[in-house]
Amino acid sequence: MHWRTLTIFLAGHFLLAGCNDFLAQRLVAPPNGRTAADTPGLSPNESRIPVGPPQATLAFWILEPKTPAKGTILVLHGFITNHHQVQRPAKALQAAGYRAVLVDLPGHGTSTADHITYGIDDARDLAQLTTYLQKNNLCGDTVGIYGTSYGAASGILFAGSDPRVTAIVAVAPFATLREEAPYFGKHLLPIPGLFKSDADYVSIVNTMGLIAGFDPDAQSPLAAIQKTAAHIRLFHGTWDLVVPSKSSQELAAAAPDRTQLTLFPRQGHLALCVDPFGELHAETKAWFDRYLADGSAPVGP
Repeated sequence: MHWRTLTIFLAGHFLLAGCNDFLAQRLVAPPNGRTAADTPGLSPNESRIPVGPPQATLAFWILEPKTPAKGTILVLHGFITNHHQVQRPAKALQAAGYRAVLVDLPGHGTSTADHITYGIDDARDLAQLTTYLQKNNLCGDTVGIYGTSYGAASGILFAGSDPRVTAIVAVAPFATLREEAPYFGKHLLPIPGLFKSDADYVSIVNTMGLIAGFDPDAQSPLAAIQKTAAHIRLFHGTWDLVVPSKSSQELAAAAPDRTQLTLFPRQGHLALCVDPFGELHAETKAWFDRYLADGSAPVGP
């Protein structure tokens, strides 16, 4: 190899290697740029509670049905979005007789956090929110989860540590952070994300854990789904390039007695998560009617 070519190659290699820490920092930075010390103003009908540790605030909005609620469902959005992304399914749940609680996950919307942890801290925060709702007579003994992408994974992690979750509808969740990090990295920051190797992403995920104070291997939706008794309805598109459908297939295989998976041919990530035509509404309502309504304990798979 010519010395100039070698010099350029080595310079490029070290430049990209130096980007590993940068990419890790970006992947755990709160997308809204609001740290735990920030106090953004309240929007109409917004409620907010302190959560932690680590210290953070969680924002949420409650949609009450016209008739007495059949149950309470936490409605969780995807990565780098906020509760507005899931307003359509929340309103459908409200119309179906459920109390829908739209949540801005930590570091998203008007919720604050110093770092995001891909569902690990989110699960703890959702448990604290559920306790708050119960104390204020806004939730019975059990709670449901409707989540998309990042929110779906967070909901499964919550269920893995809290028996109050009895029913989940999860749209395009990831199974493990190790598997998902390359896809998040390549879509969040195509340069340098597209140029990273599998070994780079192992290092990046390790650094993410060090920065944000969590163990990337200690908890995952794949492990959590094996611990929960909740019944989980999985939806995923076969053309999903952000969270490949193999994630939901792995989740369903890990708990076949309590899950049901539907794959949508030629559906991408955003299309299914936004669900503009309400394709998921009927099956979502049926799932919660069976496994959550009135807080009754479900019988059978």
